Amino acid sequence: MVTLIAAAVVVIAALSSPLVNREIAWTAGSSNAPGALGTRVRFADTSALFAAVDQYVLEQMHDGRVPGLALAIVHDGRIVHTRGFGVADSKGHPVTPETPFILGSLSKLFTAMAVLQLVDQGRIQLDAPVQQYLPWFDVRDRRASSRITIRELLNHTSGIRRSAGLQLVRGEEAVTPAQQERLMVHVRLAHAPGTTFQYSNANYWLLGLVVEAVAGTSYAPYVQSHIFAPLHLAGSFTNEIDAERAGLAEGHRVWFGVPRPEDLPFYWRELAVGYLISDANDMAKVLIAQSEPADAGVLSAQSLREMQTPPRGMPYAMGWLTAVVDRVPVLWHTGAVANYHGDMLLIPSARWGVVQLASTNNFVLEGQLSDGIQGIAALLLGFEPPPISWPGFRTSYALIALACVFWLAWRVVQLIRLPAWRLSTFAPGGPARVPSRWHPTRVLIDPGVSLGLLAAVPLLVGSPLSTLRWFVPDLTDWMIVNAIVATLVMMTRLLLSTMA
Repeated sequence: MVTLIAAAVVVIAALSSPLVNREIAWTAGSSNAPGALGTRVRFADTSALFAAVDQYVLEQMHDGRVPGLALAIVHDGRIVHTRGFGVADSKGHPVTPETPFILGSLSKLFTAMAVLQLVDQGRIQLDAPVQQYLPWFDVRDRRASSRITIRELLNHTSGIRRSAGLQLVRGEEAVTPAQQERLMVHVRLAHAPGTTFQYSNANYWLLGLVVEAVAGTSYAPYVQSHIFAPLHLAGSFTNEIDAERAGLAEGHRVWFGVPRPEDLPFYWRELAVGYLISDANDMAKVLIAQSEPADAGVLSAQSLREMQTPPRGMPYAMGWLTAVVDRVPVLWHTGAVANYHGDMLLIPSARWGVVQLASTNNFVLEGQLSDGIQGIAALLLGFEPPPISWPGFRTSYALIALACVFWLAWRVVQLIRLPAWRLSTFAPGGPARVPSRWHPTRVLIDPGVSLGLLAAVPLLVGSPLSTLRWFVPDLTDWMIVNAIVATLVMMTRLLLSTMA
């Protein structure tokens, strides 16, 4: 009966998942449709504009309890505004535009640039199969494996499932081709290659391996020599030790609404996916290189167009998502690891670019931070940014905390009433208000629902439990504890029934 109840909860979640369709930073999302124009706003000069941007950022930080954030804005090929907000560590050192942050999926832009550099050199062909460069590459569908191309990896149209990319932490020690093959060979494709967009970190993990195979060197030295050096990115790193010497911001995870500093593992084999490190100043230079290819000398104009042009009907180009802010097309990307968050955005028609890097991350907060950079874009375009969508981070966590208090009180009442349960259910003439034959079913409902939720929530949001525990440790641990407590209460009640 417990299994049946849990299965029913899982089925409901699976059917509801397409309706939820959460656009979270570690999976990315599709482009937003054009909406109504915002309210026009005029500024006396750029100083007033940037003052309004800074105030807007401070408001976003306050609502999201963000400890530290770095901002940079570029215009017409120049860095025109930089600012650090908050503190970089528990010692109170201030965040500056030179404070490094782990980039999360903003790293994918560097991987796309590395691949297209090799395309410019004639060493990679975009429409060649991946197996031409990684002969060991196979997914569960062997015929489809031979058809997946480099372009489809770049555009996230390979068919590789999102969940396969979210479980790549297991690839930390996958160094040899045989070890790497084992991570992919059992992956089922979600759709035929080239037909549908589905964001998966596995695509860019494979691209990092392609760069290594073609260039004959590891990903880190390649990026340092061919991207960091020509762009003069002195504040960008491929390892945590060098970044810490340069003042790496202290990352935070959120526990019931409160950011807490946490030093988490650095996954060096996932540099191509999400573990490059940079500061706001350097990322501003990268945005300029994406706007001024002739001056940067990193990519040809043709490759830059390839990077910024998605396939027809798809939202993802190569390291860039397409979106619309106040009816103006923009390119943007978000990035997250468990304790850092970042966003970058380009407005090609107006020649603006923005990057913001934050020292915290959380499932509830991510969408708000990503909406924030589009709010900055609205200001740069001369429109009021939209207000924070209700309920917002603070309100959301206040409601979550209230629910947890009620849950704790309910569990305490359950424990207190365990002796009364035995008496009222089994003692002759006891004060039972429900016939005893219904009690066994009542015992099973709680653990059934609790275990069902533990399996259902990952289905609902499209992320495995391991990923949720990495990004949302408080609520995921709450679900685990709830399932354990419910099971223990059930076992205790059943044990009491045998003592009647």
